Parts: sequence; structure tokens; C-alpha cells
Amino acid sequence: MREQNIYLSRPFTGCIINTILDYYNQVSNELKNLGHNPIIPFTNDFRIFKNRNGVIQVNEGIDPVSHNTNKGIVRRDYFLLSQSDMIISNFSLTKTPSIGVVTELAWAYQLKKHTIVIKKKNAFNSPFIDQCADIIVNDMEECFDYLNIMTLKV
Repeated sequence: MREQNIYLSRPFTGCIINTILDYYNQVSNELKNLGHNPIIPFTNDFRIFKNRNGVIQVNEGIDPVSHNTNKGIVRRDYFLLSQSDMIISNFSLTKTPSIGVVTELAWAYQLKKHTIVIKKKNAFNSPFIDQCADIIVNDMEECFDYLNIMTLKV
């Protein structure tokens, strides 16, 4: 399998910023070790993106001034997701689904991206989550195992 651009989706609301940053660092490092390119929506310079050929490019189509507004956040996240090959949507970090994570999963489904959902066994049931997922795993370790198997198939 060639390097995949993998968008990381997780809840922010009610979470401590250091917890969010630690999560992204840990998951990003593991994805890089597997040969993939993590795409983190929680970034200040979303205009820079590494394309499929490894070239850094600047997207001039998004207004960099507005990226910290609510509209800018939504536009940035949609743009980054549209540039990805797949999404990892982690619903295991909260008791109820995050509106933002569900929205990103729905976008990925609509854009025909490969979708991996992390959800604890016996957690909430939602057809909008379950049916948008290509695969549902129980935890991050199982997600990495799945990605490793996908990598070995090529």
C-alpha cells in the first residue's frame, strides 16, 4: 500500500488542550512509523499540504485570515478531509458522539473516503455512525493492527 493521507478525527469539546495535543502526537507518530501521512485538523497553518508526490503545496483557495472563526474551522476541516485518503474517527474518547466527529465522518462517507471508526463495544448505537464506517474497531491498538495488515497486503 502506498503512503495514505489519514485524517484524524476526535472530539475537542470539554477536553483539555494538552490531552488533545498528546493524542495527536502519539497517533501521528504511530501512523508515520507505519509509513502514512497524518492529517491533523487542529493546526494553525492548514494552507500547507503535502500532496501525493511528497511535494509541499500551498492552497490559495482558502482565506488564511478566517481560519480561527467557526466558518474557517469548518472550511479548513472539510478541505483537509477532502485531501485525505481515509479518516480515523475516534468515538471511544467520550460517552456521547461529538457533533463535529459525526459531521467529519459523514463528509468522508460522502467523499467516498475509507472510514475507520473507533468505538467501544456496547457503546451508543447510531446508524449514521455504523453505516458510514467501512470498519469499526474497539480501540486505537486494533486500528493500528488493521492499518498494518492493510500495509502488508501490497
